[in-house]
Amino acid sequence: MSPCRKWFDQWTSIYRGLCGNQAIPGFTTAKGVAAAFAGPGAAWLFAKTGSWSKVFWAMIVCDLIAAFMALLWLKPLAARAVRTQDNTASLAGIAAPAKARGVA
Repeated sequence: MSPCRKWFDQWTSIYRGLCGNQAIPGFTTAKGVAAAFAGPGAAWLFAKTGSWSKVFWAMIVCDLIAAFMALLWLKPLAARAVRTQDNTASLAGIAAPAKARGVA
């Protein structure tokens, strides 16, 4: 395990211990991590180019990449997960509500 990952795990476990056994809202998600890197990244790009328009174009490109990834990768992955869950539920006989099975 890398030192950064070890530090992150320790820090989040301390935070969870102080605030109850729950996930850190907005930080342990990809969105939270991206937000932590967005500010320094934007400042670095502005310092290198001297123009905010380059920063905004970089943001637009990142948003388009995220949108296409959601459509072409995440949507099929979610559909496959739902299909697998439906197949597992129907094998266990719990897919139909009780009324449809003639119980109620």
